[in-house]
Amino acid sequence: MLVLLLLLAYTVCVLLLGPRLAAGRPWTSSAPRLGLVICHAVPAAAVSGVALMAAMTAVSVQHVRADVGHLLHACAVAVWDSATHPGVPVTTALGLAAAVLLTHLVRTAASSASSARRTRREQREGLALIGHGSDGDGYTRVTSEQRFAYCLPGEGGRIVVSTAAERELDDEELAAVLAHERAHLTGRHHALVQITQVLANAVPLAPLRALRAEVATLVEMAADDRACREFDREALLTALLRLGAPGAATPGLAVNGSRTVARALRLAEPSQQQPVSQRAALCAVAGAMVITPWLLGAVPVALAVTGHCSA
Repeated sequence: MLVLLLLLAYTVCVLLLGPRLAAGRPWTSSAPRLGLVICHAVPAAAVSGVALMAAMTAVSVQHVRADVGHLLHACAVAVWDSATHPGVPVTTALGLAAAVLLTHLVRTAASSASSARRTRREQREGLALIGHGSDGDGYTRVTSEQRFAYCLPGEGGRIVVSTAAERELDDEELAAVLAHERAHLTGRHHALVQITQVLANAVPLAPLRALRAEVATLVEMAADDRACREFDREALLTALLRLGAPGAATPGLAVNGSRTVARALRLAEPSQQQPVSQRAALCAVAGAMVITPWLLGAVPVALAVTGHCSA
């Protein structure tokens, strides 16, 4: 089937070439939120393509009950027939491969989500033992000689700051750090990072690993921008440099980390905003990337379902 082959070609191109639209591009530092949109259009388009390939194979198999077990059995029989009897469509094998890949993606996502929940629960239990309040300042204080500040998503979210970081920062710098971490929580940046991490783990390709690293950087820049709306850029820059100095720790989505240099340069010399026309063009690219597989596959699937139901 031509549409199935087109979907396969499109999905492969998205996985291999899609990350290059944002990963490592200079424009993302001036528009990190737009960069995140482009980055997440890749998994959205890829999963859509794989799901449609599996659906097209499902509706093309006749006399199959609705449960997954019978569907996979019918697909396997069709693949065997395609290998042993000339004339049986080889595209059925592609559809079965798509179904297997989709199942692998779902299982990887479920495993990643379960692991993240377990880790956050263990961290919350640890904080209940060693953490203590901060007089209504909106964060949990941990006694430590390491300088760190990070957010812990889930169950309302929590910001954790070490006593060493409190001593190192003045009031304005600490407030800027807290605003940065609140931006992570309200923006659900942990979920954005996890989406690309799941895709990179399920499909271990170099472009997808680069995409995962890019998203991890962009969420930090997006949180910086949100904090700078409330506080002076210099205060956040100073806090970043102090927490990023030797002796700092980097748990989770923290204000310090390996991306300190790039973020510090960006805060010291803010990039120029992109022209509206360029931003609109990039948004259109992201939308087209996600819509294209549905345009390729939705109509044939609908026609096949209609014909199968009327038979």
